[in-house]
Amino acid sequence: MKPNWQIGLTAAVTLSLAACAASVAQAQSAARSPRAQAPPAAARGSEARAARYLDSIRDQPPRILEFVERMPKGGDLHNHLSGAVYAESFIDYAAEDGLCVDLAALSLVTRRAAVRRRRRH
Repeated sequence: MKPNWQIGLTAAVTLSLAACAASVAQAQSAARSPRAQAPPAAARGSEARAARYLDSIRDQPPRILEFVERMPKGGDLHNHLSGAVYAESFIDYAAEDGLCVDLAALSLVTRRAAVRRRRRH
């Protein structure tokens, strides 16, 4: 049997990947939506210039870093807390609250519930 921290880590990674896949699917669905509109012509021109510049520096990591850092918010324009925090941090927070990961339900449960579930199976 795996140690508790490995089980928790496995569950956290699984949940993170599932959330990521759901976000990608939602974004792809929105992009195919007839309501999705093209950006204004001025934005398309700016985006095209930025894309050309990025392509020209693709093999120059220091210049890419400078390019991204000059963007608003350092290039982090859209961020969800669930994807911005390390999975290990979530596990630490749950452990501090006396919670365990129930791999079957992919949820957090009290230690008592986790022990009861293990005894049943």
